[in-house]
Amino acid sequence: MYRTLLLSISLTALLLLGVAAPAHPNLMQSDSGKQAQSTTKSVGGKVASIGNSGTTFALQVDGNDKQVMNFVVGRDTQVKGHVSTGTLVTVEYRPADDGQNVALTITVRT
Repeated sequence: MYRTLLLSISLTALLLLGVAAPAHPNLMQSDSGKQAQSTTKSVGGKVASIGNSGTTFALQVDGNDKQVMNFVVGRDTQVKGHVSTGTLVTVEYRPADDGQNVALTITVRT
């Protein structure tokens, strides 16, 4: 009887450890994926346009290819200097899950 009880406890412990062990690495991968998505990026260029409500703007990126990037300005966005169309700026931003670029800091360049 004691032998059966010990065997049952041992098997239960092994099953619990076996189920918990594979679940732990998945959590680690999930955390590293979130870190990669929340990486801050930076780009410089000239403000091409500002949306009517001031919550969006387009930036003509420095360089020869005339690439334009669109940004969303949020409550936490810090604006350092006076920004208007044609202003040279550096934008620190974070790509959001929905594909939008969320501006974190907009700094006027001189």
